Amino acid sequence: MNRNIMVCGKWPLTLDEGNTGFFQHLHNAQKNAQCFERALQGLPTGRTVVEHYGGVGVGSTVIQHVLRPKSHVIYEIDDQCIEQLRRHIPRATVRYGNANTLMGEIRADILVLDHPYHTVRSHESLGRQWNAVFAQKPLAVVWPDGSARRFHLHRGLYDVALGCAVTTEREYLEAYSELLWKRWGYAIRVAAGHSYTYLQVTEGAPSVIEFHRWSPVTRTVERVP
Repeated sequence: MNRNIMVCGKWPLTLDEGNTGFFQHLHNAQKNAQCFERALQGLPTGRTVVEHYGGVGVGSTVIQHVLRPKSHVIYEIDDQCIEQLRRHIPRATVRYGNANTLMGEIRADILVLDHPYHTVRSHESLGRQWNAVFAQKPLAVVWPDGSARRFHLHRGLYDVALGCAVTTEREYLEAYSELLWKRWGYAIRVAAGHSYTYLQVTEGAPSVIEFHRWSPVTRTVERVP
């Protein structure tokens, strides 16, 4: 049976019945969607957008309403998600494709890589793809970083990847921004998080990162000093 949700409390999305994990694990989707919305704020509208890991279309809905893209191409490998996206995100072009091989090959003004398990260490395991992404000189790249979920367990691994010791998520993201600048000439501008922290990354030297967190009190995304 289909059901309807309001993404970020304001944009309708119909969900078809599905039995894959994308359909079953939506308990944090609304909170993460609000963080994703905040990470997109300030980016230019009416540009070309390529989105990898489309899922059931929660992030795609945010993209459609915030960025109002001239073209929006979504890549996904789950058959049920592809049908869901084609049916309920009609203004986007939905294609079968694995981001692990395509993420640096498809050119766009704004590239979205909505993979929840990414951390700074992924730049080593997918080094060729990330080199190709930034070689295209996109206006912005947006992705979620999953380090906060188990930061205390994996901090030593992040120290190695970053080349310095970090003790807090803020220190981690500041060091991460420096790494992106030294390696590719980009830096983190906005970090908005709940279970994942969505990063807005644009070209240029590092500056003060604008931090936001989802608040269980107000149930909104709030600026963190």
